[in-house]
Amino acid sequence: MRGFSLLELVFVVVILGILSVYAIPKGFNITDVTLDSQAQKLASDLRHAQLLAATQGVSLCVLTSTNAYSVRPNSINCTADPITDPASGSAFLVNLEKGAELSGPLANAALVYNSLGQPNGEVVYTLNSPDSNNKKFVTVWALTGHVVVGP
Repeated sequence: MRGFSLLELVFVVVILGILSVYAIPKGFNITDVTLDSQAQKLASDLRHAQLLAATQGVSLCVLTSTNAYSVRPNSINCTADPITDPASGSAFLVNLEKGAELSGPLANAALVYNSLGQPNGEVVYTLNSPDSNNKKFVTVWALTGHVVVGP
């Protein structure tokens, strides 16, 4: 009968284990995965803010900075404290993780949803990864407020 001995099988498993320790970290960048999930969360939060504005009949601002964003009542320059998110019961303030940075035409400015949930214009947010050249784009379309995440 022909086949592999137990010693040969153990030797192959050990070699594969050693190779995987070196190969997996080089081919898998956790920061890029985190950047994608943060872009998806930003898109979800933008949709949530639009829904809150429309259902509550109020105008809301999405105020951004390079490392965070928040949803606030539409007062003078959106300077009021962040609203309380009904879903979580805490302030609607999100800090970006793993050094990701938010930029775009409205960085340090506000996207405003009116009481019908319509945005004040088309907006493209860019999330940048500090560890690589990876970028994610989150676009809010004018009139409808449709949110799209792109590469």
